[in-house]
Amino acid sequence: MPKSSLPSQNYFPLSLQQERLWFLEQWNIDNPTQPFGGAFLLKGVLRVNILEQSIQDIIKKQDIFRTSFAPIENQPHQVVSDVLQWELAILDLQHLDVHERLPESLKLATQLIQQSFNIHQDPLWRIRLLRLEETRHILVLGMHPLICDGVWSIELLGRALGKLYNAFSGEDRSELPELGIQYGNWTVQQRKALTQNQFASQSAYWKKQLGSNLPILQLPLDFPRPTMQSDRGQCKSLKLSSNVREQLQRLSKQAGVSLFVVLLGVFKILLYRYTHQEDLLVGIPVSGRHRSGDEGIIGNVANTLVLRSDLSENPSFLTVLSHLQQVYDRALEHKDFPFPKLVEELLPERDPSLSPLFQVSFKFQENFPLSLKLPELTLSSLELENSVVSCDLAVVVQATETGLVWKWHYNQDLFAPATIDRLLVHFQTLLTSLLEHPKQPIEQVNLLTSLERHQLLVDWNETQVQSPSCCLHQLVETQVEKTPNVLAVVDKTQSLTYEELNHKANQLARYLRKVGVEPQDFVGICVERSPQMTIAILGVLKAGGVCVPLDPAYPQERLAYMLSDTGAQVLVTTETALQASSLHPIAQGFKLVRLDEDRPLIAQEPHSNPVCAIAPGHLAYIIYTSGSTGKPKGVMMAHEGLTNLIGWHRRERIVPARTLQFAPISFDISFHEMFSTWCSGGTLFLISTSQRRDPFALLQLIQEQQIEKLYLPFVALQQLAEVVKTTNTIPTTVKEVMTAGEQLQITPTLVYFFQQTGATLHNHYGASECQDVTTFTLTGNPEDWPVLPPIGRPLHNLQVYILDEGLQPLPIALSSYQS
Repeated sequence: MPKSSLPSQNYFPLSLQQERLWFLEQWNIDNPTQPFGGAFLLKGVLRVNILEQSIQDIIKKQDIFRTSFAPIENQPHQVVSDVLQWELAILDLQHLDVHERLPESLKLATQLIQQSFNIHQDPLWRIRLLRLEETRHILVLGMHPLICDGVWSIELLGRALGKLYNAFSGEDRSELPELGIQYGNWTVQQRKALTQNQFASQSAYWKKQLGSNLPILQLPLDFPRPTMQSDRGQCKSLKLSSNVREQLQRLSKQAGVSLFVVLLGVFKILLYRYTHQEDLLVGIPVSGRHRSGDEGIIGNVANTLVLRSDLSENPSFLTVLSHLQQVYDRALEHKDFPFPKLVEELLPERDPSLSPLFQVSFKFQENFPLSLKLPELTLSSLELENSVVSCDLAVVVQATETGLVWKWHYNQDLFAPATIDRLLVHFQTLLTSLLEHPKQPIEQVNLLTSLERHQLLVDWNETQVQSPSCCLHQLVETQVEKTPNVLAVVDKTQSLTYEELNHKANQLARYLRKVGVEPQDFVGICVERSPQMTIAILGVLKAGGVCVPLDPAYPQERLAYMLSDTGAQVLVTTETALQASSLHPIAQGFKLVRLDEDRPLIAQEPHSNPVCAIAPGHLAYIIYTSGSTGKPKGVMMAHEGLTNLIGWHRRERIVPARTLQFAPISFDISFHEMFSTWCSGGTLFLISTSQRRDPFALLQLIQEQQIEKLYLPFVALQQLAEVVKTTNTIPTTVKEVMTAGEQLQITPTLVYFFQQTGATLHNHYGASECQDVTTFTLTGNPEDWPVLPPIGRPLHNLQVYILDEGLQPLPIALSSYQS
């Protein structure tokens, strides 16, 4: 182990790069910064004493290897020791089986590198020599980021070792030349430049280039983003052949740009196609050793540039490259402005869950790996598994003798391995397409393999099954014959059996025809939540009409627009609803059918099923949504849309259930609630408006009526679950919950609810225009359910295609950018 001797000390301020790391270290004391690491494979006859002498000379020449950190006058400083006594530790692995030595040495090397440091004591680095056999060794190096900037420092160390080993092995005993500047002096110069405002023009450039309202890259995540950014990384590699590299080089010449810009351009277009964000920021690490005297300095010198791209107006690949080269050239002209200072000026208040300014980075390493010929020995860099990533996704491209190696370092707290595997496949497909069609607009460039395209368009949409070829009311009539005496509708004051509901609806249907309702006429329905409401809906359908549900709580202007837009002439209501709603002043212009006052007339009609020339393709109802223009938008639904959904219920063997009718009549889910219940022989329980809004009252009703099936949007379901947990009142009769209309999130409270009830959860999705079209069923242990469940697969006889702006199918696991 090294021993430090401190006859005298030198003190230096921290560089801006070090200062940021120092405060992160103090702030997150339980999670120390992960060290940088590297390894060199030494093949041949190794003279250990020469290797040790070479390392000792580097320690002597480079102050950074004798540096620790301590507060001086309440400010952190670099503390440089004059002397550091050090000996090379050797770990002999020759006792292992010959086949076990290399994997065990790599495992051991990774462990050595990942060991944390005490930043208040030198050294903040460690070197170990692993002996696999007499002619094969691995030199392992771990360095704290306070004294190292990763691959640049490690490669400089390797080259310095090679030069010194050569010198000390031969007759020429020349030593490594003195550094032009030590790291401590470099930090003094950096601080001086800041205080003397030498970076003013560069600061102005970056502020203009980046400005405010910086975009946050919205890559599709598999897991919720932690509130505190983590650095737990994994890496996947992709090798591209020398032939592909040559194609890229030819394209760079054709476009008049560098190979780096071509590679970065491909990456940016991939990000665009994954997120459809036109404004993209990517971090570009640069060495920072471009001034005279800086070339050989080991330490945290590297800087980071932020390249901003505008991919609006669907440009071609060549156009993207031309613009990107200009942006990169300008960035290089202003590469000295310290990134930590840029963060400070642009983001005075940071989001701790995100890396500052950008969420992805890109680096190009040419002439990789390092390979040196030494006396009777070769030294070459050896890659180890890197478990640290500083942003969501960090891509490193290494130019090797055989092609290009793309390293995709991803945050494993955000992405699943399968997601990155798919991304790599999409990248390869995209790259091939860009090389073949560089003038093609990037929106049209192919991203999908033929296999994935077939899977999306064909395999996942083979949903054809036999579906009921009849209308909604006819399905109810069939159920009436099976269960005439079972309760169909219940509220707090009244109940109707299937036969009673059917008879009353038949009488209303015949009466509506008598007052002039023709097949496919729009008929307004404004009735309070009661069995009368269900009679009205079923009666209008049996008359061949199209239901226009009118919520009594809507303002007069909206109700008037809906009636005018549909051209409805007949309005089914009750005196109670009419007086309570804003319809009363305008009701005189319609033929009013009052279910209460006109009941004696309606009751005179026959109660047998009327015959009506209505087919499944005819309209059943129209629902008005808010509309993107501000005006309500009418969405018309045919009978066959809902009968197909009911067919799914039957095929899923969803048994008759005591079902809560929660949704307002003006929402399409209300029709789903009613008819899926009636077509399976279940009982529909109506609740008042006040009960809908009070989760405590809702839970009480569920308990009293022993409700078995719920249709609830996420917010209402969450509120109910909170009351269940707070009151410790478990609705044990609930067996199934359907949710739709809002994005479902499996919160801890919902986990508790479903653990206690044992209910199955169905996540439905579908726009009002097409009823529910997909479903995802969650069963088993709720603790294992995804936090953001998918919307699932298409229901029977339905196809789902999720497209991007170019009307191209979106890849698996990507979300549509459109609402």
